[in-house]
Amino acid sequence: MSRAAPGRLRPAASLVRLPLSAAPWLAAGYLASYPLVGGALFAVATAAFVGGVVLSQFTVTLPLIIGSVWVIARTWCPCRPCSAVCP
Repeated sequence: MSRAAPGRLRPAASLVRLPLSAAPWLAAGYLASYPLVGGALFAVATAAFVGGVVLSQFTVTLPLIIGSVWVIARTWCPCRPCSAVCP
């Protein structure tokens, strides 16, 4: 088990001086900013996920559409039953 540095876990010399030290204010600032930062990070992660889903749909469907247009253009001809030359 690791040991903490002896100076970091030192109790405050006086409970009266504790509100004047930086440690409780840093902890309160962290706790107060957590909902804002957490909400912003959630929004960024959700936007990235939705953007990835949309782009993956384009990645899959666009080649399929192009391929199906190519196949239809190569195989379908309105004058095929009469054996005429297609324009």
